[in-house]
Amino acid sequence: MRASRTVFAVSVVTLATALSIALMGPPAQAASLVGKPCKKVGMTMGDGPGRTVICTKMKKGPKKGRLIWQLSQSPTPGP
Repeated sequence: MRASRTVFAVSVVTLATALSIALMGPPAQAASLVGKPCKKVGMTMGDGPGRTVICTKMKKGPKKGRLIWQLSQSPTPGP
């Protein structure tokens, strides 16, 4: 009887520890701006390490004429 209580207690502690680790998880990262609306053509902004987005006007499709963030086509920096 005592052994089953000990096993149960250890199981509860193990489950609680696993659950707390799963909830903490890795740090959340900000969502990418690519495709989101922007306000002024030509604005630039960093969108993560080594990524730059620029505000451009859509030229085709159902969203023609709207301003959205697009990934900049600049070369990546060397090491």
